[in-house]
Amino acid sequence: MSIQFDKVRKSNLPPDSELLFLETQKFIQLWMWVLLIVLFGTQFVWIGFAIYQQLFLNEPWGNKPMSNIGLIFTVLWVSFVMVLIVGLFLTTRLETRVYRDGIYFIYFPFHKKYRKISWDQLDEILGRKYRPLIEFGGWGIRWGHKKWAYTVSGNECIELRKGDYKILVGTKKLNEFLSALDRAQNLYIAESYINS
Repeated sequence: MSIQFDKVRKSNLPPDSELLFLETQKFIQLWMWVLLIVLFGTQFVWIGFAIYQQLFLNEPWGNKPMSNIGLIFTVLWVSFVMVLIVGLFLTTRLETRVYRDGIYFIYFPFHKKYRKISWDQLDEILGRKYRPLIEFGGWGIRWGHKKWAYTVSGNECIELRKGDYKILVGTKKLNEFLSALDRAQNLYIAESYINS
């Protein structure tokens, strides 16, 4: 049996007064932005040279030159894709929230709604270090046999288990996250005891 979660709209989240933990992570790694700048810088130089040679010097560019219209369309398409990739990295975020009734997370823009995992869906929760490249081939939304990972950077996570199934949620605030989980579960147990 896998870990089940509910999809929750932002407007249906519990009130902020009940929020025990909030973490928002973005792709801000320097190495990643340097790599993107080098790759896209190389593309812009290559595209600029092609346009200059074919449109301004009237010399066909490449072994099998395309028409001027085709070159312009290709330049616009490549530029659009590069802007789209940069925009995706700028807007992507992993937001994790802990309330007394469970863990909520969203990996925007790939998720439109929060994923809520209630305490009764889990057998065990633990904080640990993991190896993103070895265990999942990198960061992002990753999956393997009976496991999913939602990570942005670093090598610390909260691992949620139900039988053989696992969900890893990356964090830069492991101790604070674990403390909030402990408080939330204690509140949930106390509330369940009172209401029974």
